[in-house]
Amino acid sequence: PMPAGVTRASALYSRLAAWGVPTGQHRRTCRGIDAVIDYVHEFDALRRTLDYETDGLVVKLDVLALRELAGSTSKAPRWCIAYKYAAAQATSELLRVDFQVGKLGTITPRAVMKPVFLAGTTVQHATLHNFDQVERLDLHIGDTVVVEKAGEIIPQVVAVVKERRPDGARPVQRPTRCPECGGEVVQDEGGVYLRCVNPECPAQRVERLKFFCGRRQMDIEGLGEVMVERLVAEGLLNGFADIYRLKEHRDRIAALIFEHERPSDEGAKIVRVEFGEKRTEQLLAGIEASRQRPLARLLAALNIRHVGSTTAELLAGHFGDIDALMQADDQALQAVEGVGPEVAASVRAWFSSKAGRSTIDGLRAAAVNMVQPDAHRAADGPLVGKTVVVTGTLEKYSRQEIEN
Repeated sequence: PMPAGVTRASALYSRLAAWGVPTGQHRRTCRGIDAVIDYVHEFDALRRTLDYETDGLVVKLDVLALRELAGSTSKAPRWCIAYKYAAAQATSELLRVDFQVGKLGTITPRAVMKPVFLAGTTVQHATLHNFDQVERLDLHIGDTVVVEKAGEIIPQVVAVVKERRPDGARPVQRPTRCPECGGEVVQDEGGVYLRCVNPECPAQRVERLKFFCGRRQMDIEGLGEVMVERLVAEGLLNGFADIYRLKEHRDRIAALIFEHERPSDEGAKIVRVEFGEKRTEQLLAGIEASRQRPLARLLAALNIRHVGSTTAELLAGHFGDIDALMQADDQALQAVEGVGPEVAASVRAWFSSKAGRSTIDGLRAAAVNMVQPDAHRAADGPLVGKTVVVTGTLEKYSRQEIEN
């Protein structure tokens, strides 16, 4: 509850400051948008003198009752808005372009540059998005490039200083084969992305395994990116079903050695640490717990194109179990609210493919749950006939947890 008599946010902040609670020192109460704009310009100069990084200001209604009246959408409050300053930029020399292969075979170009200090960190890598963007930039190896941090976080190349291009510089070419497996690559029809279409591509396999284990998919505690990469390198992981056979390699996993950087009086020191019995038990317990995730989580984890967590929930809720879904034709799939022709075709193609059927057979043999818990309520239940919408600020739980 608000302290008695407090009707404005500015008064609340003043009260908190009087109690010794840390509050922002550069708040300003403004009357009208012109005063807000004036402070935006004033703070732009001030923020450069602060001992922490900033990327903008948040403009809020001061009267708390007006905040309640304005309310919120499902994604953001209507009573406040962020003003973002133009991203900081720096220039550096392009040394090379790496090609990264994602879980759907998408080949993404990444710039490798001479290190440059930008918005508080040293930057050596920057995204180039896709090869259409590389061609728009007319990017050559050795170019001087302009880098900025999108949202002050993700470095990206936004321009080339062409007058500083060295003689004989070679243009960056889009690959004609997958840089990881040498497989065929194709351009998305009507799209900008280049993809490796080899289903056995090892780079895709690693990324798919990471995704499968992720928090919003099968949520396997202990199987993070580093551990997945290591288990693949050790030959213990090749597909999803292999995860559920890791208990057969308990001793080998416990004996794995990992290198960690630790601070010391002489500077950073590399130490070698055994994974150990306790962490192995925790990993295997996390794997065991994931067997009982609902069908919607499994569908989201399978990395079927166009099937994210929302579509997975729709499909799982409609069909109830994996067998009914696998037998559904395009017409049956499109009968699901929110599933159109493109999604239906993608789902049918995945479950009709040899790789898709093999994946399901392997997971079924590993006793992974393939049923969606019955979400129906009794005829006189409190939610019957109602639509529940999750909005506003949540305490104790994430939005995803509340919706589940």
